[in-house]
Amino acid sequence: MIRTLTRWGWLPLLAIPAILLFAISLQVMGQVRVYDWWGLKVHAPDFEDARSITSAIEYAREGHDPGESNPRDPWGRPFNYPRIWLALGQLGLNQSHTAGFSIFLSISLYIGFLMFPGSRAGWFPSACILLVMFSPAVMMGVKAGNIDQFMFFLVAMGILGISQSGRVAQAAGVIAMLAGFVLKIFPVFGLGAILGLGRRHCLWLGPLLVLVAGIHGWTQLEELQRMKNTTPVGIAASYGRDVTALRVAAELPQLANAARIGTIAGTVMGFALLAFGALSRGREDRAESFDVRSMTAFHAGAMIYCGTFLLGSNWDYRLMFLAFPLPLLVAICRHPSRSMKWSAILATASLLASCWSIAIWGLLRGIPYGSQASVAIDEASNWIVFLGLMFLIGRTLPAWIPAPWANPKTCGQGSAEFA
Repeated sequence: MIRTLTRWGWLPLLAIPAILLFAISLQVMGQVRVYDWWGLKVHAPDFEDARSITSAIEYAREGHDPGESNPRDPWGRPFNYPRIWLALGQLGLNQSHTAGFSIFLSISLYIGFLMFPGSRAGWFPSACILLVMFSPAVMMGVKAGNIDQFMFFLVAMGILGISQSGRVAQAAGVIAMLAGFVLKIFPVFGLGAILGLGRRHCLWLGPLLVLVAGIHGWTQLEELQRMKNTTPVGIAASYGRDVTALRVAAELPQLANAARIGTIAGTVMGFALLAFGALSRGREDRAESFDVRSMTAFHAGAMIYCGTFLLGSNWDYRLMFLAFPLPLLVAICRHPSRSMKWSAILATASLLASCWSIAIWGLLRGIPYGSQASVAIDEASNWIVFLGLMFLIGRTLPAWIPAPWANPKTCGQGSAEFA
């Protein structure tokens, strides 16, 4: 019976009832009570991130530039997304459609969650993905109607396509990733998933994608600067290279310089671990052969997290992309290499702690120094995930990328399908 139920994978079996229960709860109890379970506050009007787009469309329709100012926005926020989103105005979209637009974004998110692992994901990685799916971090994006939900869907589509053997499907996967790049910029990091296409394709496709991204970035420099200037920098409920230093500077100004030095040291350590992981491939007597879909998803999700971490500061809803590395991380937890095994165990535990940091703060804030302890747990978890993923990205590079002093007979066996 269980085997029949799990024919399509454990994740749909676990997630679909949870999604339905969540949707019913919203209808019966209302957003305020439901999101309070995760320690989240519902703003009035609701779906504040989606409303930033729909209000900007209204103001642009009147002939104004919402990127400079947007009095149509309930909070007076300038439009801080790529202007391509304003094209939705051609469909007649306005603020009255904000709820429907937000529901569409959330449906795309859940479709992305359900389809990317494939049917071979076991019950434990599926349970971990479910914990991310319904974590406070992801719920923060759902509550706000954030467009990162649709970016998640596009990256999931990219993973599905790139991990297929057919060239049409692979091309469609790359196009989905590029669409995410045009719509929100940061999904460009997920293009690291093309490592699974093999040496012959990566050697011409990689430089081509870098060229395309470079040209797009160069022609959009002014727009990128506008978006940077109009996007608020997060401290609480945020992750990134700069967040620890910002939090220390806010609470303990006398330690601000030490925190900045620590940030630099941690960043250098991350790149050192990336290099060490790449150079140490092939030193183990045994290596595990991983599923192509899991490897593709790992490279996409891990590179998105590490890339956005290095950008400085991101709101926690972007942690939703940490669901992608989970199937491979769980598999690596059984790897014979102690360095890989413990890196994966620590990264997995820290990943879940990061996604649930808002709930951890809610549990600890009532005890002496509990709030400070929760902040320390959150920041330590974010850095452990970054350092662990950097090492494992290097360690799981495909076999066709040479590793000096590695045994050519064993080099890259951990990614045999990628050879």
